[in-house]
Amino acid sequence: MVLALQLPVTLVPLIKATSSRALMGPHASSRLLAGAAWCCAGLVFVANLGLFVTQLLPQVSSGRGEEPVLLEYVGWARCK
Repeated sequence: MVLALQLPVTLVPLIKATSSRALMGPHASSRLLAGAAWCCAGLVFVANLGLFVTQLLPQVSSGRGEEPVLLEYVGWARCK
């Protein structure tokens, strides 16, 4: 779970650095490769948002008042 939160934070500077001509010179990523990398980063962002919504936020829409599975796993669920 921690890696899912850290990965998007590290992708942005990595893509910016590797596609910078000023920083990388002739070894910089092409526009096509940089565009593909940004698309992949966008998919990672969306997947992590989905993970956050399904695992960390309470299941309000179901009306059952159940704790999310991840919180029960790490022992943060409310004591009954």
